Amino acid sequence: MIKWPGRIAPRVSNEMVSVHDFLPTLSSIIGAKLPTDRPIDGACFTGSQEKSSRDSLITFVGDEIAGVRWRAFPCIRSNSGWQAETRR
Repeated sequence: MIKWPGRIAPRVSNEMVSVHDFLPTLSSIIGAKLPTDRPIDGACFTGSQEKSSRDSLITFVGDEIAGVRWRAFPCIRSNSGWQAETRR
């Protein structure tokens, strides 16, 4: 998702990351402080750790929930309803 030669080592990861994580991650990379007067929903994901800082993720399409994931358990909403899977 981010290419920055000399600053971020290239690697492949299947860990959870969300658009909400961009602000804390980029703030960490450039050394900026996050605002303290409001909650920040994102988690820092600089790639220096092996595991993601998050263990759950909710995905919206418009104003509807399209998918939910908790650890290795995704639940996807389709035209036929909700379908749960286990990824190992």
